[in-house]
Amino acid sequence: MSQVHEDTDFAGLASSVDAAREVAKGLIFFNFEETPWFPLHMEPDGGGEFPDVIVENVDLVKYYEGMELQALDFGAFNILNVRIPPGFKVPRHHHNIDQLVFVLEGSSVQGNKSMGRGEGYFTRAGNPYSITAGPEGLTWMEIRSQTLTDLTTTWVDLDPAHWVHATY
Repeated sequence: MSQVHEDTDFAGLASSVDAAREVAKGLIFFNFEETPWFPLHMEPDGGGEFPDVIVENVDLVKYYEGMELQALDFGAFNILNVRIPPGFKVPRHHHNIDQLVFVLEGSSVQGNKSMGRGEGYFTRAGNPYSITAGPEGLTWMEIRSQTLTDLTTTWVDLDPAHWVHATY
């Protein structure tokens, strides 16, 4: 099992937007237009989160170029927005926390299902999936009911030949 937050400082991403939040009568307001996007920083060895066969055969720094994240972590709930360029493929994996996923911009392909703006899905913890951006790229929102620092990712696709982005 791997820790997503080993390479990505979700707590730092989320705390960087604290200044943009306003609190009134128990409500916390936020604005994604004011929340910065951060490029995903990937270590050459995957920071210990990837299986050896992938680390040895896939240039992870190059593979993850173009992926950007936006995060708000409220402890009991969190929102992670992810933006990827056209054809970017996130290989088959699963998480330890249930999630709701919504397409915000562009389109995604998952197996034989295509989704566009406003569509989404629910994934139970432990249920593997992959996602590929359509020809116009993809921005999606993930909502979870635990803090991002508790999030782990387990990579299921161990065939380096599958770690290739689509071309349009």
